[in-house]
Amino acid sequence: MSQASARVNTAGAMGLDASSAASGLTFNRLFDLSALTDPAYARASGLRTTIISDKVFGLDASLPLAMHLGSAASPAAFAAIATSRYGSAAQPAANDTAAVAGVKFKLLGGDAAVAFQSVGGNLVAAVPFQPSGQTPALFAFYNFSQLPAPFGIGADLPVSRPLDDTVASPNYRVPAAQNSGSSPFGGFAFPLFDAAQAQTPLSFSADAPTARGTSVQLNFPFMISNVSAKMRLGGRSFSQTQPNSLATQIFGSGFASSVSGKFKALSGGVTLALPLFDRKATVSLDGLYEQLTRNDKTPSLYAANTAFLGDPATVQYDQLAVGALGAGRSSAVYFYPNFTDVRHFLGSASVAVPVSSALTVNGSYYVQRYNGEGLNTLTQGLTERKRALSGGVLYNIPNSNSSVNLFFNKYRYTDDLVPTHNFTENRQNLYFSVKF
Repeated sequence: MSQASARVNTAGAMGLDASSAASGLTFNRLFDLSALTDPAYARASGLRTTIISDKVFGLDASLPLAMHLGSAASPAAFAAIATSRYGSAAQPAANDTAAVAGVKFKLLGGDAAVAFQSVGGNLVAAVPFQPSGQTPALFAFYNFSQLPAPFGIGADLPVSRPLDDTVASPNYRVPAAQNSGSSPFGGFAFPLFDAAQAQTPLSFSADAPTARGTSVQLNFPFMISNVSAKMRLGGRSFSQTQPNSLATQIFGSGFASSVSGKFKALSGGVTLALPLFDRKATVSLDGLYEQLTRNDKTPSLYAANTAFLGDPATVQYDQLAVGALGAGRSSAVYFYPNFTDVRHFLGSASVAVPVSSALTVNGSYYVQRYNGEGLNTLTQGLTERKRALSGGVLYNIPNSNSSVNLFFNKYRYTDDLVPTHNFTENRQNLYFSVKF
């Protein structure tokens, strides 16, 4: 793998630092001509093996909009474009492009940025083909060229339970959660992904393929009765440029969707530096709301679906079930593998109290909640909660770069629909760190 670049008065085009008013232009090219050396990664992720070539060319620029305001206050426009190409001996090369454009500026003494991005579905970088570290742990059915970010856990119980009620007779050997516990298609959980966000650091960049939309980030420093504070607000709204669905990874290409998924997020938080004798305690409060949707209400047979028969990657359905639960039968059970409407709420609080110059007491609490529906029915199918509480002390050893961190965690997961998944975990942690 090689990289080449040329730079002219670079201004950090892609960063959120609005303090720079210098114009700049940067060229980068990343290319890889060697063969894939990790076939296990290729099998897990669906990437093409026997690569002939893969390369990425990028250009980014920054331009001040009002020089007379000074370098510290001048707004600056930034933009970046990238192209990628990769192929194999057996398949033609795939090409795609990505573009980002926006404005960085100062607002009420803080840094702010508004950006628009559009990333093609086939955009990749060379890094996924030749990971420098440990092979990423991927799901075996995953076939997209780059990793999206995880977005919680789904389960098929909301639709498998009606199937259990329909098929109460032991004569039917069908994938029912209560009557056929040995079947992997009875009751199972699966990951939900957000294709509008890239998962880092495994992805080469934060630009997720097949994502188009706008993001806003605002930061405000202010004072409250001699208490310094920093407020942060953010928002994102993205839609897919090329529809893809987790259903095609689980069930096959026959379950592809033509409806684009959408992702929205709002976040906010504040950090306070509270006077405490001759020191300052730090208190942070944060909140996040996310929504992942795909309004594809196309029904599919949940059991006895002939699309599953003969597929070596799935369990073949019993022919008796095919006759009893097939299309047109009154006993047929349908599900909606491409319908998604999942909402995620998060709230967190943390505090750090310095007892002395070397000793700090830390504590934090967060709660998350998922609800909505993912790949099963058109009604409520997810209601999960996560809570975590931690506390401890950090001791910086005087006259050294070493520290000792002792803290305790209590984590609790609650699933209102599947109580058997509930669990509580307690951990005690002791870390000794040395900086060189």
